[in-house]
Amino acid sequence: MAETGMLQYVHHRSRIAGASNCPFNAEAMEALYEVGRGNLRATDHLALKTLELAHESDYDVADSTHVLNARRLLWP
Repeated sequence: MAETGMLQYVHHRSRIAGASNCPFNAEAMEALYEVGRGNLRATDHLALKTLELAHESDYDVADSTHVLNARRLLWP
């Protein structure tokens, strides 16, 4: 289960960016935590690339597949 602090951080960053709802589903949040390993800077980069990929695929909410694809692009 993703750490509460990281979940709150992603929700906070989403609100700051103007989102009324978190743009990540539960599986994506777990993947962000696992891949980012609690590192907030890595999580920021990963979340941004994840949202870019979800948008390109015309998804309103990012899922774990988007997170894993973002990871492959950022850190091959």
